[in-house]
Amino acid sequence: MRALHDLVQSGKVRYIGASSMWATEFARLQFVAESRGWTKFVSMQNHYNLLYREEEREMNRFCDDTGRENNPAAHGSSDVDRAIIRRVQEIAEKRAWPMSHVALAWIQGRVASPIVGFSSVARIEEAAAASTKSLTEGRSIARATD
Repeated sequence: MRALHDLVQSGKVRYIGASSMWATEFARLQFVAESRGWTKFVSMQNHYNLLYREEEREMNRFCDDTGRENNPAAHGSSDVDRAIIRRVQEIAEKRAWPMSHVALAWIQGRVASPIVGFSSVARIEEAAAASTKSLTEGRSIARATD
């Protein structure tokens, strides 16, 4: 944390963020920085999507409680994953949306800023089109396996 603080103090970086760690590790680093007067992380980029929601247990809550921006990054092959994918497909067909719009609308209701991979112009256009959509069926997706 001291090395990261030194980078901020020297003007080489403006802010620091973290990714891919346990909530306890992130909290510990934040508390060390605070207790020593060092620069704290301003954001956390963790693995979070419709199929992997483990971060809802601790990390998302910690980020919300401490005012850290939470930027999830994010797959699926289990039976639970397939049930969620089927539910997303049902909603997409009902609304005449691509499945990606359903997934993006779901995550937009939960986090500050989804990170979307743009490997083509089509992906950029698709994400832009999804940005204005909201999802009332979000809870039924989360319960797809109940």
